[in-house]
Amino acid sequence: MDDIRRNALIIFNQVISPDKLLSLVNDEEYLCRVYDWVCRSDIGRLGNILPNPGRHKDQLSLDFLHTQLEKAEKNSIRIITCLDDEYPERLKNIYQPPPVVYIRNSLIKSPSLGVVGTRKATPYGKNAVSHIIPGLVSQGVSIISGMAYGIDYYAHRVCLENGGYTAAVLGTGMDIVYPSQNQALYDMIIKQNSCLVSEYPLGYTPTRYSFLQRNRIISGLSDGILVVESKERGGALSTANFALEQGKDVFSIPGSIFSLQSAGCNNLIKQGAVPVTDHEDILFAMRNNINIQEAFKETKKETRSITEEEALVLELMDMGITGFESLMDRLSFDIGYLYNLLFDLERKGYIRREAGNRYLRIICKGDN
Repeated sequence: MDDIRRNALIIFNQVISPDKLLSLVNDEEYLCRVYDWVCRSDIGRLGNILPNPGRHKDQLSLDFLHTQLEKAEKNSIRIITCLDDEYPERLKNIYQPPPVVYIRNSLIKSPSLGVVGTRKATPYGKNAVSHIIPGLVSQGVSIISGMAYGIDYYAHRVCLENGGYTAAVLGTGMDIVYPSQNQALYDMIIKQNSCLVSEYPLGYTPTRYSFLQRNRIISGLSDGILVVESKERGGALSTANFALEQGKDVFSIPGSIFSLQSAGCNNLIKQGAVPVTDHEDILFAMRNNINIQEAFKETKKETRSITEEEALVLELMDMGITGFESLMDRLSFDIGYLYNLLFDLERKGYIRREAGNRYLRIICKGDN
């Protein structure tokens, strides 16, 4: 019975929507019946679950199933269904969990950060990736991204060049390298025992929808999402939205107010994303959600000394001005600078960020 259900999942994967297919799996009797129709090449009877079964006749066949299994075995790819014990735990409770995932190499369990951004990365974005990722990798944090042009590419590359582990979530079948210019990166990921993940059958060609759909898996596999560069309506923002829906931390690299490529990042910060200028910003914010290696616990202790600007912020908070907008009204700092001041004060233990973009002043022994 389980073999039949598993085979049916592989055949119907991407032909039927994930939520509909998962509900079908729970009705074992009916699933076996529709699988029998496929075995008999009687796909016309599938009209009650598919608007036009004939459009998918090449996939709704045992030949398709056998080809998938043979190609996967030949290329050391594991086909894992939601019925299997090795199905990734982190994907079980996301929106529309993929009924089937194709995995090359091992998907390890470790603290992980999704890194996403524009395909048209600027030197600023590339430098930001090179500045932040090595410190995360040194503390055992895995990097999850989508192996697209731009920020995705540099995130994977910098991680691997620093001896880290990365997982690339593809918007195509695993046997298709897209964009083709990423072939060397694809090979590098495999060679260095990092991981490739896809919910799409082997031979599946890219669509615009497939890249948006895979973003929920990037966030699902990650403990938090870092957006490096994004336009106001950039695709990376969909990954951040998935992360928020999944209760994950969202981090953003602040950029110039004059840069279109940073408009999305700056807007995320306005909405409460954590501004990031250093890898320790991320490690600190995620400290309660993931087990960072002991090495991070032994990094230099944060001094409680404060700058003149930080003292000014604390003075206003002592007067009862604790909302971000209210602080902005009283200060002449730009938005990114104020967020960094607040984050540093939180890290030093003087304040705590609360809901609604408000801050709680913490009075510690020894404070004036």
